[in-house]
Amino acid sequence: MACSRPIRSDDGYATPAAIIVSLSLAIVATGVSDRSLAALELARSDFARTRAELALDGALQEAALKLANAPAAAPIRWSASAGRGQAQVLAEPDAPKLSLAAAAALDDATLARIGAGDAEAARSRLQALVDQHDDGGGLASVDGAARWRRCARSWIAADGTQTTLPSPGAPRPQIGAPGGGGRTGEVWRLRASIEDGWVDDRTVRFTGEIDHPARVIERRFFRTSEGSGACDLVSER
Repeated sequence: MACSRPIRSDDGYATPAAIIVSLSLAIVATGVSDRSLAALELARSDFARTRAELALDGALQEAALKLANAPAAAPIRWSASAGRGQAQVLAEPDAPKLSLAAAAALDDATLARIGAGDAEAARSRLQALVDQHDDGGGLASVDGAARWRRCARSWIAADGTQTTLPSPGAPRPQIGAPGGGGRTGEVWRLRASIEDGWVDDRTVRFTGEIDHPARVIERRFFRTSEGSGACDLVSER
């Protein structure tokens, strides 16, 4: 009688061990795939940030060159080329702004006009910046209100010389036009933003040098949806 292999009940089906091995391999493959996708997203995010940073830096370098011998000494805004798109550039001289000490002495109503949600706490934190000889970088964190974060740097500066705010609707104080010195020694706030929300907000001092017209004193690079960063005293809170 011919010999034949006995028929097993699991012929044609995966054994439990094989199923476990297959599931383990699938889990490993899924994990590797997820990590690869996460790494890809991180790389894309880093690339977008770096591209935005370079584009905004270029726009602000151009702004410094443009301002070095410009006659205007009041806040100005314009559009500039930034990589593949346009950047909105804001330039503000710091001398006509409130000093930190003057801001720390403002009453509740005036601090509220600038955007403070909690005037008493803002006053205390402003005084702390004065005591620490802060360069202005801590202004944004003085109050948590969106309008304060958006507007405070337009009205207060470490190099500010004013002691009071102008009345609503009144023009801001201006500094004199440069007398051929290329704004040497003047401190300005330069801010550039692009449509996807990246912002380069820096304080610079003009040097009078052709190759390096402005030296960065303080810089913040961040992403926001809170507007252009330019404010007036009659804006809605």
